[in-house]
Amino acid sequence: MIFEAFLFGIVGLGLEVMEIAIMDYPWAKDSKLMGYSSAWYFPFYAVVPLFLLHHFHGLLFSLPFYARGILYPVIFWIIEYSAMGLLRLLLGKSPSEDSYYQSRWNVHGLIRLDLAPVWIIFCFVFEWMFRNLRGI
Repeated sequence: MIFEAFLFGIVGLGLEVMEIAIMDYPWAKDSKLMGYSSAWYFPFYAVVPLFLLHHFHGLLFSLPFYARGILYPVIFWIIEYSAMGLLRLLLGKSPSEDSYYQSRWNVHGLIRLDLAPVWIIFCFVFEWMFRNLRGI
């Protein structure tokens, strides 16, 4: 399970770096597709998807694809809101807070509702990884 957590953490950070590079591209001064993330996010990407899928895969995988597509971002937002709130308490502000406040779809600078398609993709990638790692 330690290997799986490490793999989920690395993939989560990698997906986030790619997502930011793609989303920032229209405003970039060059075409380097530079992305970024924070190492503070590694534990959340490593533990949360694996914990949820490990304990609730029977329930989640029994739902139709479209239902999981609706449920996954809601679960992600609840966890992200809590995690970013915790980082705000520990660090004074969450690492993504400044960029989140730039979106009119932010909730207290902790989550962005306009990122639903991104979280849906992330969650289905994590689901695919979990299924393949566990042979489900």
